[in-house]
Amino acid sequence: MFVARPTPGTKTLLRDVARERLRAEIISGRLRPGQRLDDDELALQLGCSRTPVREALADLGRLGLVELRANRYTRVAVPRDEDVLPALQALGLLFGGVVRLAVPSLSDRSRSSLFRRLGVLLDCMQEPGWMPTADAATPVYRTFINECHNPMLSAALLSSLDGLTFRLRNDRLHEALPWEHIRNGVVALRIAVDGRDGWRSERPGRCTCCRTRIAQTPVTGTTTRSEDMRSADRVPGVHPPGHPLRPSTSPDDRSVRPGGRAARRFRAV
Repeated sequence: MFVARPTPGTKTLLRDVARERLRAEIISGRLRPGQRLDDDELALQLGCSRTPVREALADLGRLGLVELRANRYTRVAVPRDEDVLPALQALGLLFGGVVRLAVPSLSDRSRSSLFRRLGVLLDCMQEPGWMPTADAATPVYRTFINECHNPMLSAALLSSLDGLTFRLRNDRLHEALPWEHIRNGVVALRIAVDGRDGWRSERPGRCTCCRTRIAQTPVTGTTTRSEDMRSADRVPGVHPPGHPLRPSTSPDDRSVRPGGRAARRFRAV
């Protein structure tokens, strides 16, 4: 299937080589979700011992690409429906910081390349399934990471990128997410890139995270959270229960003094 080949002239650990080869096989889909992974078989195919293979699988497990159950099985991770929303929110928040720092300093060549790639992404988002969108989004992510001059932020996103995007591999992705809002966010990002506007380029990712959060239906009650948000917008300064900007009114919360102005305002809701 594949053979581990260290780069000539460099000292590379077999563990790192095995991890990168296995990661590439999983991301490409040649190792399918749920497929069992046998240490002995992988070691034979990689041309190394079982120890670096096991270490590589442990690293991939921490990235969320492999599921390990002691004395039971080791297999390629299976994306779950409940992971789609948290993965998109985490990706949007991390990506927003990288984009804000990278966009103002883009070279003319990088700006033109990103503008074109974002256009391709918009076209792919109209196609069914997750694969066309994932294939078009990956080079966009990589380009922004390479253009970001903050190595710590870039490393944080790069280390989690594969695991987060892997969780978005869902055949019902268009149904699970507010797809039109996300597509509008890509349009806004494309405009911000063309104008080298870092602040505006960060907003689409964060707005998408907020929209995906408030679009969910609550466990109890007959109205959705998005409906509660719209009703609260008519009363300035008042947020519905559960809103992230509404402080807790629990008796244990000492940040709101009894009888204070904030306490009176919340009591009136």
